[in-house]
Amino acid sequence: MKRVFFFIFVLSLIGHTLCAQNVNGYRHKLAVYVTVTGIQDELSTIMSIAQSTAANKLINSGKYVMIERSDDFLEQIKNEQLFQGSGDVRDDQISQIGASYGAEKICVVGISISGSYLYVAARIVDVVTKTASESGEADNNSYSVSEIKPTVSIAIDQLLGANASDVYRNQAPAAFSPAINPSVSSDKSFEVKDVTFKMVFVQGGTFQMGDENGSEDQRPVHSVKVSDFYIGEFEVTQELWKAVMGTSIIQQRDKACTKWSTYGVGAHYPMYYVNYYEVTEFCNRLNKLLRKKLPSSYQFALPTEAQWEYAARGGNKTKSCKYAGSNIILDVAYYKDNSDKSTQQVGTKQPNELGVFDMSGNVWEWCADWYDKNYYIVSPTQNPRGASSGSFRVLRGGDWRSYATECQVSHRNCDSPGNYDERYGFRIVLVRR
Repeated sequence: MKRVFFFIFVLSLIGHTLCAQNVNGYRHKLAVYVTVTGIQDELSTIMSIAQSTAANKLINSGKYVMIERSDDFLEQIKNEQLFQGSGDVRDDQISQIGASYGAEKICVVGISISGSYLYVAARIVDVVTKTASESGEADNNSYSVSEIKPTVSIAIDQLLGANASDVYRNQAPAAFSPAINPSVSSDKSFEVKDVTFKMVFVQGGTFQMGDENGSEDQRPVHSVKVSDFYIGEFEVTQELWKAVMGTSIIQQRDKACTKWSTYGVGAHYPMYYVNYYEVTEFCNRLNKLLRKKLPSSYQFALPTEAQWEYAARGGNKTKSCKYAGSNIILDVAYYKDNSDKSTQQVGTKQPNELGVFDMSGNVWEWCADWYDKNYYIVSPTQNPRGASSGSFRVLRGGDWRSYATECQVSHRNCDSPGNYDERYGFRIVLVRR
């Protein structure tokens, strides 16, 4: 079931016009504005810090100076944002409005906050070409208001073309999540109460997320960069669930409805009849049980939708298959036509390029993100974490009752986080806190 909710997009416009000096001494007029998504508290403080940080970094670079602010320019941008109803303003619209007020270039600073995660993207829009040229981005996994300044600062430094090592050396803490240390970049195995499970290392990279030929919520196709992480070799099995949570598939079924049937029972069958809240609690308990065995600063969690799709596509080993590991669904998935009307034991089909099994078919897999039909329109380019709120959580991968199209790596689904279903299971990731 798919439902739409509108992503709350708060647009704050900071109206300072700047001037950039070229090699001949001519100064180009440039305006700055800031967008903020995903938070309501302390908005004015966040916006003020972001604006002053961006402006000061641009001025101190020796390329820009501040000149008089234009309230009319701000009002025009606000009006266009309200007219569009999307919370954002396209670069060509920004350029047209800026040109009418004498700006030649515009710096856009976008801030996205999701829980403890902070993402900043900055770009320069050329009023003549109506396209963005210079850009920079930064993220921080420990969001607080005090982290706005250093994170914006890094994004602006990247926009200005600063040497990355210099940027990181001058900021503490560094906002970008560092790559996984080579000493922890191999697959990891863990054991809980005599149950062993394997986490497959996924080297980060950039991929094209979505499908232009898919349903509306899979468009537009957009470039996404994800950091290194680990993902479960298999969907969480019934034996691993019981080792961590203490309940059997029958007990979980009874929570939903005692009259419902079971669809595959056994140690190596995927767990199902689990809702989003329970699988989140599973991750919390697993972290406590294995806290002394985890790599430093790592924790188990549900995958983000971007992590899930990147892994399903095979990460940086991808062969660009329609399903997770093959263009022939029978090779890699249990679905409507071959499942015998039940889940099947994990790992009995071919794995994908990473050595991960059943990312197409068997059970739908809960992801961490709130679902937003239009999220791909506004998605950050680095480590996106989904909408800031909503009514439904993302599900990915298709299940034993799904049609083939639902098992494609780009397909999106969702449901209420409190719902139980014989088709809903999950797999976990191991990520930096």
